[in-house]
Amino acid sequence: MYGIHKLGFIDPLEELAYLKGIENKDFFVLIKGRRRIGKTRITYEAFNDYIYVFIWPDKSVGWILERIAEEQGIPLFSRFSDMLNYLLDTGKVLVSLEFGSDSKIYTTILSAIASGKTKLREISALFGKKSTSTVKYLDTLRKEFNLVRRETPIFEDPKKSKNGIYEVRDNFLSFWYYFIDRRRDYIEQERFSELISQFERDFPAFAGRKFEKFVTQLLREGLIPLELPWKDNQQKVSCIPLGTYSVKRRHSDRFKEHFHIQDVPNRTWILIHPGNYYTQIMGCVLVGGGFSDINNDWLPGCRQQSQYYG
Repeated sequence: MYGIHKLGFIDPLEELAYLKGIENKDFFVLIKGRRRIGKTRITYEAFNDYIYVFIWPDKSVGWILERIAEEQGIPLFSRFSDMLNYLLDTGKVLVSLEFGSDSKIYTTILSAIASGKTKLREISALFGKKSTSTVKYLDTLRKEFNLVRRETPIFEDPKKSKNGIYEVRDNFLSFWYYFIDRRRDYIEQERFSELISQFERDFPAFAGRKFEKFVTQLLREGLIPLELPWKDNQQKVSCIPLGTYSVKRRHSDRFKEHFHIQDVPNRTWILIHPGNYYTQIMGCVLVGGGFSDINNDWLPGCRQQSQYYG
């Protein structure tokens, strides 16, 4: 803990400078003063990248949640059905605003890709096998809207390959078409138990495909992972067991954007994060642009990690 500091508000600029000076340290600050003198405002000004939760001891939990949702612009739902209908309506509005009168055509294509019809012939079948028209729509989605990309086998020339597949780039739309739009009947009929069961069944594979794209991109860019050697999964000295894992994206001050590998047997907090040396990990995975003895310790390290992963 950096310290407990009581702040008055005779000169707010002085207090603001003090708060900014301790932002990157461990601290606890007690801000006191009369009502309506700017205590909340100066907190926002000093730490504008943080999310705040203010507790009112004499208010109900429902009242507190409503207040937080209103101030942060976060949707608040009292029922599960309200959340699902919100997602359903949000996606429909987004698609309508994006594509206008052609929204039905583009929705058909995006829905097909999200549900697994990723090859040109599969998508063309939805339009009477008119591949020329389908390519035109796909090119529009790729080049004008940047919502679709064409993937090819990693060791084939993308311009010459005939084995290309299409995928939805936007993660929200990909999720929306796969889990919300194609199951609108379940939502409208309030068949929630079936909906939850399908989500629990399908989401790991959905998340796995997203992670596969991430790894593929690393390989395309020549990125190489660095791990500890295998030592029977011993904590702090061994890499993790070979297997298929789910990952969650997360952010921290130390590693910025990185990934948390889920449900590793007998291990916790195994991350995929930037770094250079074996000494920086106790089971995590480092990402870099190749191997070399960076610090002359006769051990390989990851080169140029900051260029590729930040």
